[in-house]
Amino acid sequence: MSDATRSGRPIDISHFSNIDASQDPGQFIAFLEQVEQLGWLEAVREESFARLALAPGQRMVEIGCGPGTAVGLLRQRGIEAVGVDASRNMVEHARRKVPGAEFRHAAAAALPFPDGSQDGYRAERVFEHLHEPAKALSEARRVLRPGGRIALLDLDYELWTVDADNVELTQALKLAMAGTVANPWIGRRFYGLLHDAGFHDVRISVLTHVLTSYEEAQPLLSAALQAGLSSGAVADGVADAWLLEQRERSERGRLCVILPMFLASAVA
Repeated sequence: MSDATRSGRPIDISHFSNIDASQDPGQFIAFLEQVEQLGWLEAVREESFARLALAPGQRMVEIGCGPGTAVGLLRQRGIEAVGVDASRNMVEHARRKVPGAEFRHAAAAALPFPDGSQDGYRAERVFEHLHEPAKALSEARRVLRPGGRIALLDLDYELWTVDADNVELTQALKLAMAGTVANPWIGRRFYGLLHDAGFHDVRISVLTHVLTSYEEAQPLLSAALQAGLSSGAVADGVADAWLLEQRERSERGRLCVILPMFLASAVA
């Protein structure tokens, strides 16, 4: 497979919940670096920044900061953003990538900040990996000052769509990919969870992006493919053929991947 990582296969995203326990954390860091440069993701990230409505000098925490991309962008705008990640490897990488920024190794449900110390809280593609999202939101409510804002971005793993000849296989890959995360339906759950955590002015939007180039869609397609291989839902030869079809569709201007991202925002 030409969409392989250096290990010879697409990344098994089921290990994203515990990157430090994997045999090769560097492959996940490289994968995230690739994903975070995609145009459609940059667009939804900007929308989440707008929902926070922070002014220069205000403080915020970026949960699941990954390689530090968002922290760097926010700091360029004068926001005192602090990155938090459950992976020590990721925190060390982010410190090298964004020198001078503050990064902490901590879990979303146990943040190293005083009560009411933050003006904003943002998490992008994080809550899908949390087994107890309610605890993380309770912690978010604790560290936010009254009137502070929260913004959450996540995919709903049942709603993304790929146009493909083999419909049954494509559906099987979607189910397999949903099985790699703790909360594949987290996007649709945000509305209730935020209310339950004591937030108000809760707002939910679905930001839908249509990907028509293989370069943009490749990370999602490869992740779904590896999930199918790991779960046994698809065999090697069939997987190769499915991915080749998507490549050929792209070359003919016929590739269509529809990706709905849920953006939830609220006020503490």
